[in-house]
Amino acid sequence: MTRRLIFLSLLTSLGCGPQLDLADGPLSLLDAVSVTASGPLSPSTLRFTASGGVTGPDKVAIVQPELGELALRLDAEGDQASLRYVDLPLGDLTISPAAVPPVGLSLVDLRIGLETAEPLKVVGKNADELWLASTMGLRLTWSLQLPDAVVYTLGPIRLEDIAVALRVHRVDDAYVMTLHASCDEVCWSLPKLLSVRDLQIELEAPVTVTPIDRGPVALPPARSGQPTIVN
Repeated sequence: MTRRLIFLSLLTSLGCGPQLDLADGPLSLLDAVSVTASGPLSPSTLRFTASGGVTGPDKVAIVQPELGELALRLDAEGDQASLRYVDLPLGDLTISPAAVPPVGLSLVDLRIGLETAEPLKVVGKNADELWLASTMGLRLTWSLQLPDAVVYTLGPIRLEDIAVALRVHRVDDAYVMTLHASCDEVCWSLPKLLSVRDLQIELEAPVTVTPIDRGPVALPPARSGQPTIVN
């Protein structure tokens, strides 16, 4: 089946063969494709080291074993690719007083996203696998919950120099994407409050591979209920 898909794809690119019929099996990743994730994750983990306060606290490793539902869209065509949209809920995090004295820190509704589409380097590809990588900035939105349970929504923070590696690969008659994002240095810092370093995000998700959509990205409704369009 794989050889047949590659052969049909090559014929189509030369203009002398039939169009690839999706009923014959998953679309070849050698074609111009859009890859979309929308829904629950398979295994996923968030790790980082936190410290803060003004009294010289210890660094504390934080692990979040399960992340929320991922929404993602990337496009790949030839040796060009771009990450068009990401929305990854990280959940709520409680950072202990050992890291942020004297009472710790309660962060709620953390979400990772993009400020704009980011180019991706095509590291390798064949009909069944696509490897992509980039170093990019990500947007972190978050809220702070005080000990009296009052929640303050704070402004977005840009996480700089995040190394991102993506692999899309075929499993039977479907596709799966794995993503690894990391920052070895300090990638988020609030003076005298919190410093985050050694960020590691690892996740796996089923994805849909379709012929590339050259129109605007239709995003899920924002939390305000208003639709969002990215050109």
